[in-house]
Amino acid sequence: MGRKLLRFISDHEQEIADCEPLFPDSVDSRDVDKWWPLVAIAHVASPELERRAMGLVLGSSSVSELTGGDAKKRFLQSVLAVYESVKPALSPTKDNGISSKGILPTRMAIELCNVHRHEDDDDRYWERYNSVKSSNYFKDEDMPIKPAQVTELFADFGIIKKTFSHPDGTRMDGHRWDKILPVCNQYLSLDLPEYVPGEDLAEDHGKHVSTYPHVWEVQP
Repeated sequence: MGRKLLRFISDHEQEIADCEPLFPDSVDSRDVDKWWPLVAIAHVASPELERRAMGLVLGSSSVSELTGGDAKKRFLQSVLAVYESVKPALSPTKDNGISSKGILPTRMAIELCNVHRHEDDDDRYWERYNSVKSSNYFKDEDMPIKPAQVTELFADFGIIKKTFSHPDGTRMDGHRWDKILPVCNQYLSLDLPEYVPGEDLAEDHGKHVSTYPHVWEVQP
C-alpha cells in the first residue's frame, strides 16, 4: 500500500501541489496547515476520500471543541433522521413548510420532536430542549426546540436560511436540502467503522498499479 501511495503521489505531484482545499471556518489556521497535505492528496484521489479526510479534520480535538462536540453531532444526526423520515413524501412544491428543495425552520422544529418519538428509550431531547433554566425560553409550555434555535444550529455549520423558489412559483424562506445533506455527511463521516490493518488488502497487492480507480474506490 505504501508503494502504491508513493506512486500515486509522484504521478500527481503537481495537481496535489496546486490543490487548495476549502476548510470550514471552524478549523483554525494551525489545523489547516497540519491537515492541508492529507486533504489535498485525498481531493486529487476522489471526492469520497476528500470527504473522509475532512471528517478526520473535523474530528480533531481542537475542532471538536469549537463545533460543540456531541450536542451538535446529535443535531445533525437528528436532522438526517428527519430527512430519511420525510423523504418518501417530498414533492417539488411546498407542502406544509417542506418540499424536495428544502424545509422551513418551523417544520424542522416539529419534525425534530417527532422523529424519535416511537422509540421507547428516547429521552425526548428536542421536546425538552428548553426545559433547562439557562434557556431563554424557560417555561413549561415553551420546552420544545424553537424555529429560531433550529436556524442558529444550522448557522453554526454554515447553513444559512435563504429564500428559494419552487417550479410552481411559490417561495420558501428556509434551509435547502442540498446544503444540509453534504454537511451531515461530512461531519457524520466520523461514525464510519474503525479500520482494521490488513483487512482490505487486495489479493494482487504485490503487483504494480496500472490504473487508479479501483485503488481509490471506497466500498459502502
